[in-house]
Amino acid sequence: MSVTETRDQFFSIARADLAGGGLYYDPWYPEKDWDSIMYMDCSRVPERVKGSNCTSWWNSIRCRAGIDPIGGTARFNDNDVWLFWEPFNLAKNYPPFTVLISKYGGANLEDQGHKAVVSSWETPNSREQWLLSSDAAGGSNGDGTFAPGANELRLMSSSHYYNGYEWAGVVVDQPILDGFPGYAREQAKERCMWSRRCMEELGQEFGVMIPGFYFAMMSLTELRDALDPNTTHADIRNARGYMSPVDHRSMGPGQMQDTYWPMPWSFTVTVACFARALAELAYREGVTELPENKQDAAEAIQAVWKSYDPTGSNYAANWSEARELTEYDGPVKPDPDPDPKYPLAPLHPLAYKWGYYRFASDTSYDLVKVPPAGKGGS
Repeated sequence: MSVTETRDQFFSIARADLAGGGLYYDPWYPEKDWDSIMYMDCSRVPERVKGSNCTSWWNSIRCRAGIDPIGGTARFNDNDVWLFWEPFNLAKNYPPFTVLISKYGGANLEDQGHKAVVSSWETPNSREQWLLSSDAAGGSNGDGTFAPGANELRLMSSSHYYNGYEWAGVVVDQPILDGFPGYAREQAKERCMWSRRCMEELGQEFGVMIPGFYFAMMSLTELRDALDPNTTHADIRNARGYMSPVDHRSMGPGQMQDTYWPMPWSFTVTVACFARALAELAYREGVTELPENKQDAAEAIQAVWKSYDPTGSNYAANWSEARELTEYDGPVKPDPDPDPKYPLAPLHPLAYKWGYYRFASDTSYDLVKVPPAGKGGS
């Protein structure tokens, strides 16, 4: 199983619907049959869905992927459908498969809220992201349905302007990356090996050779307990700095600041964002392979993670251990002609924002709510 298998399966089903044409937005009203219009009965979901609304489309995709449907936007008012969530922030580069929600406020169509799923990383010139959603922005078809229905036509900024997204997060059974071993102390070695797979597979996806030990080298430096087999914490989320900041609002296995990075307490989101930041560095430098030697690897990590040590010597100090823990035995070369996963694959970024403040004014907010104990979100 690849680390993006669930995401790729969902996107493949969604784009197969789009490729067939004849789509329309089918709104829900209280007088309509809920199970039918919202695809809550998986046995009644056709092989290809034409009529849908913003949540019923994703219910149908979950059914076709062999996963139970969630329901309407009102379900996202409850914490039990989220693994992780935070207040939506347009300034952030959310990983593909992140769910965006404007919350349900009532049965009237204009009050029902909206759901969309991020389907690309930021594009290089506009720093925009594409969304998969079903909407009625094209107007009435004259038969109670609307155009265009399911689509991948909306940019995050314009969609947010019309829909006012309030939450962004990771939903149950829809992980950003597959295969995360868990948070137990005994799973430290597994986390290290999984992080290697992520670096190599995401590097393949981005067309960049990312050495498999890079995440371990970074995380052992930033929050050692996250990967250290000898940590004193039975659950690494109890480590100082993981779920709450020690300084500068930095949290999680990569000590990302929640003002600028999405959901830093999510291990999978952190790994995905780190890999993407490294790919952005490679694009910016015009290279397809990142260095393996100690000092150059440390400087590459420093270039995107902006540690207090401008020389990267703190990262270099963990080079040997990171290679040992990930059993690194050489690079996985990127496909010379990678199959693009996203509508607009970045080629030559003109702007570079990872590790930097995005706006002159800080738009900080209170610490976000986290999942209830026992959800085990990743």
